[in-house]
Amino acid sequence: MKKLIEFLDEISIDNQETMCEALSLSSETFLDFVDCILIARHRILGDEV
Repeated sequence: MKKLIEFLDEISIDNQETMCEALSLSSETFLDFVDCILIARHRILGDEV
């Protein structure tokens, strides 16, 4: 998972911090990746889920 997070530094992506958080969550849980993105967006951006 660490390599994926390092790869994000090489590409242009909106809300990179959110994606890093989602990848970390995904590696620590059994949640679907889309759910991890939603949780990360809530934590970082305050989005309602």
